[in-house]
Amino acid sequence: MSLSSGDTSDLRGGVALEVAAILENDFGVNIPLDDLCAYMGIRRTNSVGLQDQDRLGSAVYPLFSMMNHSCRCNTRRDVNSEGVVYVRAQVPINAGQEV
Repeated sequence: MSLSSGDTSDLRGGVALEVAAILENDFGVNIPLDDLCAYMGIRRTNSVGLQDQDRLGSAVYPLFSMMNHSCRCNTRRDVNSEGVVYVRAQVPINAGQEV
């Protein structure tokens, strides 16, 4: 199954090649470069940054990633210490209006 979605050409020449080499050389896993680039693009686009006192990372929340949204931000997202994402209105939002 191909994971292709969007242009991933900017990933091809750099990090994706390094990641593919590490996966193959260190773990014996061979992932087609197109699929790896698609995954990296999806993750880069849809991940949410997470940080606490000791750790820094990111996660993909599938439901949060599929939310329809407006480019005029009327909400903000918060992630609590358990990793739960909350979407909170910053202004009144009318029924049917994109968030």
